[in-house]
Amino acid sequence: MKLSTRSQYGLRALLCLAAQPAVSLPLSQIAKQENISFDYLEKIFSRLKSAKLIKAKRGPDGGYILARPAGEINVYEVVSALEENLTLVKCLGANKTCPHLPACRTIKVWRRLNQAIESTLKAINLKELL
Repeated sequence: MKLSTRSQYGLRALLCLAAQPAVSLPLSQIAKQENISFDYLEKIFSRLKSAKLIKAKRGPDGGYILARPAGEINVYEVVSALEENLTLVKCLGANKTCPHLPACRTIKVWRRLNQAIESTLKAINLKELL
């Protein structure tokens, strides 16, 4: 598994929001602060909003805020909202088309490794990263 810049930038942007929970931040401010393309960050925030991790606030004081307290949002939620596939090997993915799967002797290794990564990401929340 290789995480894309979507996850890296998305996590950094959410930490900006987590650092100022009482303030809605404009996307342009976050993009500038984190040196991320505004257009790219807009696409990332669209996914984060669909995953209900952030809320948009309209108006003169508009911007974005976290949908829940930082301590209630874990890194796994962020990464899974932004990545297409979180599995290490194709046989663990949605398609499971590997012809060796029924007799595979290594599947236990890949499952355990996937579970370890998932549980690690779930154990870390945004508040801890501040």
